Amino acid sequence: ELVDSMPLSPESPVAAEILERAPKSGLVAATGAFGTRRVVPAGRVLEAVKEVWSVLWTPAAYGPRKRAREALAPTAWVELRALSRSEVSGVLVTRDPATRARGRAEVSAVLGEIEGFLEGSAAADRYVIDWRGREVLPAAVADKRQTRELELSTGELKSGLVPPGLSLTRALTSEQLTALAKAARALDDHFGRAAQAEFAFSGGRLTILSAQPLRDPLPPLPSSGR
Repeated sequence: ELVDSMPLSPESPVAAEILERAPKSGLVAATGAFGTRRVVPAGRVLEAVKEVWSVLWTPAAYGPRKRAREALAPTAWVELRALSRSEVSGVLVTRDPATRARGRAEVSAVLGEIEGFLEGSAAADRYVIDWRGREVLPAAVADKRQTRELELSTGELKSGLVPPGLSLTRALTSEQLTALAKAARALDDHFGRAAQAEFAFSGGRLTILSAQPLRDPLPPLPSSGR
């Protein structure tokens, strides 16, 4: 009932602000809590925002908030961006997964879209960096033979093959690791605890697709698909 009553008729002030900020043409990716992502034509942005926001009220999201006595009606956020292909994407954990110490982050990265990592269909490189972007352990470079690629005309994902000469190259450059290190520190400061974020680089630009604080103990990252 709460989701159904969300004031998102086109005439409402909230809807007007969303439409003002949203891309006006093409396909739009709406991303929210818990990695929820919907791809829709620009004309269906309000529908996507409502669907992504409603995830906050599923049992998996509502139950932990209630048990932790956190705000039952948290501030909702939804990121809207024009759809573009990701050259590399992955998951960032803002603290050392083993010790929970600040100042060190772990990055898992695949070529292509984040779904390749989440589904386990694409092998992932692993990097351990400090918050300045310096590698503190040798990178574990995977044999990245498959990717998930975005078809911009339809918004659908398809499987792709990595050229043999590129499969064993590093997914992330030193500049990209530095950008992720800055993001790790900012997210950790924002949440006041360890956090996990999904990210993508498109056209050299870092986008945080989703982020959420982690509860102790830190969960293991999904399989890299190797």
